[in-house]
Amino acid sequence: MARLKKSNVQCFFILETQMNFIKKQIGALNYPDRLRAEGGYGGGFNWNSGLNILQMQSEIDNVEQTTLPYSLSKQFSSLVTSFEALKNYSSNFGAIIFISDTSDHADLTSAYRILPKLKGIRLTFVLLGAIDSSPLRNFTSNFLYWQDLSQPAPDNWDLLSYHAYGCDAPDTQGSTKPVPTGPTTTPIPYYPCQNWIEILADDSDVLTADQFQVLTFILAGKRTNAYAIRAFEDDAIIYNWQNIGVTAQPNEWDMSVAFRCIPPPPTPSKSPYLPCESWIHFGIDDSNTLEKNEFYKETSFISSTIGNINFPKRIAAVGMYFQPVFWNNFDTVNGIQESVDYFPKGDGPYSLKQQFIALSANLQNTETGNIQIAAIIFISDTSDSALAGADQIFSQFKPVKITFVLFGNNTDSSKLTKYSSNFIAWNIYHEDQPDNWNNLYYSVYGCQ
Repeated sequence: MARLKKSNVQCFFILETQMNFIKKQIGALNYPDRLRAEGGYGGGFNWNSGLNILQMQSEIDNVEQTTLPYSLSKQFSSLVTSFEALKNYSSNFGAIIFISDTSDHADLTSAYRILPKLKGIRLTFVLLGAIDSSPLRNFTSNFLYWQDLSQPAPDNWDLLSYHAYGCDAPDTQGSTKPVPTGPTTTPIPYYPCQNWIEILADDSDVLTADQFQVLTFILAGKRTNAYAIRAFEDDAIIYNWQNIGVTAQPNEWDMSVAFRCIPPPPTPSKSPYLPCESWIHFGIDDSNTLEKNEFYKETSFISSTIGNINFPKRIAAVGMYFQPVFWNNFDTVNGIQESVDYFPKGDGPYSLKQQFIALSANLQNTETGNIQIAAIIFISDTSDSALAGADQIFSQFKPVKITFVLFGNNTDSSKLTKYSSNFIAWNIYHEDQPDNWNNLYYSVYGCQ
């Protein structure tokens, strides 16, 4: 006996996951006349329906989510009606009830008044998501847990299904189907047992109307920019998948969170900031001036040092040809590191102007308050062509502490003094990080 649950507490993702599971389990049973399935507000099929297994699975596909709240009393009332109409009080029955709401709104008190009429039916609740089972302890001691709805089945289903179907109940009848007698007929075993089975699905709309209005964005590909949807920041979940050609799914992807079946993780604490409160901008050199192995050494260092910063919204990591992470991004520190790890190498020359344009965009689109702003700009070319046009953009900046990290012998710090007096050399051919970085980073970040 399987009961489908329909309420305003669950999202379509829960319903779809639930129905796929129920269809699979129906397909494993071999005596359809002893199978019943329905939702709290109708749909499904009754015992002795005359449907075959495939037709029953098709009926499950037709179950739709309602906009009504979950009601256990409605589930029980429908089950009692079918049970009494069957007039079979000698067989064993197993009812599997999917439930996503055990609050006062779920009408548990009225359901308890109906419980005596279900004597003889083994009840098993399948708890969808992180809900409290304690209000159901007066109904049964049989519970299955399905907190992670990205999984295809409740926890330990393979071990507990026989019990859920009531197949281990006392006085179970024989294990063969009644078939016409004859010289060539033999009894066919029931599977999993001879019990009458009820599946009560949860087809309720568990999410509130406000929750349904919340959005989930996935930034897919290099042409996306979180700034374009920053107006939704307070109400949306945003996943970064700008490395769509490299990674199999968005950074920190969680389907249950994306579909609002479980709440999103809490926002990281803003205090204390490590290493300090500064807004930190990494201007990555993704030009063709660097050799491939030099470029990977650069991004590896930047990714590693980002791992020591604990507030991702104040981290930016952008290049001249690719800008995956701006301030007030919607990523975690690990997600930002992954974006840097898979940062693509550009095909064009170095351009300080393009570096400044990326930094200017960050500044124009962020309310930084009176907090220190630090930009670490990696540079491998200080030729006239590499610096052309930078002055015009630089004149538009608000106060920013700029530190240039100079690669190799082809850079001349004297050509950059109009922009900053802060320079760190990096013999990238031989060293894994800029010279004296461990002693200088605190100052570079504007922490002092």
